[in-house]
Amino acid sequence: MADSNKPTEVAEVTSPMTAELQDQIAAQRKEYGQYVAAHQIFVGTALAYNPGDAVPISNAERLGYVEAGAVVKVGTKAHKDLMESLGLPVS
Repeated sequence: MADSNKPTEVAEVTSPMTAELQDQIAAQRKEYGQYVAAHQIFVGTALAYNPGDAVPISNAERLGYVEAGAVVKVGTKAHKDLMESLGLPVS
């Protein structure tokens, strides 16, 4: 039975933001913040991305999505038009 007369020690709720964690967050923002899908993108018969979904830059370039027009670059007029057509906020 727990002793309710003693205060419970609580682990620290937040941990400090380390340089390593900041670097990881920056890398993810760079990887996923460059392109969004212009339309549904399938890999074989599996749906990979819906319109407006973030597409990793490595996939967009390596798999030819950029050249095929399957993705639009974030911050362009095409991106703004796409997001407005989907009813999504433009970031």
